[in-house]
Amino acid sequence: MQDAAVWTILPLIAVATAAGTGAVVDRSGGGRAPRQVPPPRRDASPVVYANPITCGRDRCEHQVSDTAFHKGQASGNYTALCGHVVEPLPMAEPSGPPCRACLAASRRVTAVT
Repeated sequence: MQDAAVWTILPLIAVATAAGTGAVVDRSGGGRAPRQVPPPRRDASPVVYANPITCGRDRCEHQVSDTAFHKGQASGNYTALCGHVVEPLPMAEPSGPPCRACLAASRRVTAVT
């Protein structure tokens, strides 16, 4: 039983010792030049990540941004893109119809530079 454990460790030891000498692992990067990363574009519109959450008061599915979701964690109520304070339904409930004001706000935010 001990012999089986030794045989499983031996290849790992061999690779680790060879890696220090450069015999097995090629650390030179294959002779390629480092890839240049382009600078960020200044004309790109800001990206707003929003999650659909159905409200228990009006039964509409509102878009809640990630920042608003994190701010509302303590109280359990979240401010949607349209300004409505969302009291979420349980996840087992079906989604309601989408809020038109949230959809318009999400299009306006992503279209503005």
